[in-house]
Amino acid sequence: MQGRLSAVDVGILAAYAAILVAMGWYYRRKCRTSEQFMVAGHGIPAWAAGLAVMSAYTSSISYIATPAQAYDTNWHPIIFSLCIIPVAWIACRYAVGYYRRTQIISVYSFLEQRLGTWGRVYAALSFLLYMIGRVAVILYLVGLLLSTFIASDGGGHRTLIILIVAIGTVTIIYTLLGGMEAVIWTDVMQSAVMIGGIIFCAAVLTRDTITGNEPLMARAVADHKFSLGSLRPSLADRTVWVMLIFGVTENLRNLLADQNFVQKYCSVPTEAKARRSVWIAMGIYIPLTAIFLYIGTALYAFYAPGGRGLPDTVTKADQVFPYFIATQLPVGLRGLVVAAIIAAAMSTVDSALNCSATVYLLDFHKRFI
Repeated sequence: MQGRLSAVDVGILAAYAAILVAMGWYYRRKCRTSEQFMVAGHGIPAWAAGLAVMSAYTSSISYIATPAQAYDTNWHPIIFSLCIIPVAWIACRYAVGYYRRTQIISVYSFLEQRLGTWGRVYAALSFLLYMIGRVAVILYLVGLLLSTFIASDGGGHRTLIILIVAIGTVTIIYTLLGGMEAVIWTDVMQSAVMIGGIIFCAAVLTRDTITGNEPLMARAVADHKFSLGSLRPSLADRTVWVMLIFGVTENLRNLLADQNFVQKYCSVPTEAKARRSVWIAMGIYIPLTAIFLYIGTALYAFYAPGGRGLPDTVTKADQVFPYFIATQLPVGLRGLVVAAIIAAAMSTVDSALNCSATVYLLDFHKRFI
């Protein structure tokens, strides 16, 4: 792939990692008790918690896979995002208040009250195993993406391992040092980097696809790339009905019963601010998803016949956006966009690490050891 990271780009990434570690070291002085590690002493502003909730919803998977879906098919993933609106209302109306009033930190302690010890242990263990798999996939994907920019001939596998270890180590360090406060404030910074990177890419693609006498975007419109999917009464394909069912059920699981989100509800001072954080998160996540999908559609137009065209080495939809970053963005800005993709990964991994530690402490160590 052309357009490997320059020394300037690598310097930007190194400085970004150093800032994250420094933030973890700074918040270490406030992380003296297990409660401060888990819920930051209930002192996080609603807007910061909202950005952290939004970050937990997105990852490097979203950064690459969502544009790839729009490039390959259409805008059907936006249905999943829109389903968050009624689910967020349910979460704010019933779940957030309950968790705050009962002072629950581990959501799985609720299951012990209703089902017994086995329900708590089963759910907590399932969550930990899911987090292990999710973190592994996210680190692998972001490492795979970065290796396409910096791997030398014949050293791709070794470079991939080094990248996974490096990103994982930096994330562990600042999460371990600063606890939930470091997680949320680094997520705030990483959200800004992530949003800025994706908006910049969208602006570049807009300039290249909707200007001129025969804008390239017309091809995407003609090929129904903005469609939301089929209305056929079928559950065998990704129809509108399938996406509605999936969107409601998965978002219910996320906002009502996922430790990653419940723990952030508990990190703000009041119940009203916890509710506000949910709406702030959803208010950012939905348009951000639309921008991801727009980038995928714009990439389809940009590389469609009559456009730039793709090389034979790019054979999958999830390779198109990385190829665009590598070949179309200038030095320096390329490093910033790659930093945005790493930020999307780290903001999910740090939350998973902190919440997994909390679940282990409350649901296993304090309960049985």
